[in-house]
Amino acid sequence: MTLLQIDSPSHGPWGEGIEALVQKSYPKVVLLLKQIKGVGTLIALTFRLTLEDPHRFGKSRDVGGYLGLHPGHRKSGESEPQMHNPSVRR
Repeated sequence: MTLLQIDSPSHGPWGEGIEALVQKSYPKVVLLLKQIKGVGTLIALTFRLTLEDPHRFGKSRDVGGYLGLHPGHRKSGESEPQMHNPSVRR
């Protein structure tokens, strides 16, 4: 397996191929994901390909668990309310 470093999908022949793949196969999904600050074409495509079929998740919160994330907890006495920000499982 070769590790490929791409600074931007718009640079070089690999970037052009990625842009073409996105425009042909996943234009709506990637366009929506790219609206998130810091998410570019490569990250959006990677996320989409990792999830495969996003409709198999009952709730959007289920995606975090699939990716190995879980909601944080804040202990306060006897209660442990669930927080909204996911963190990596250790």
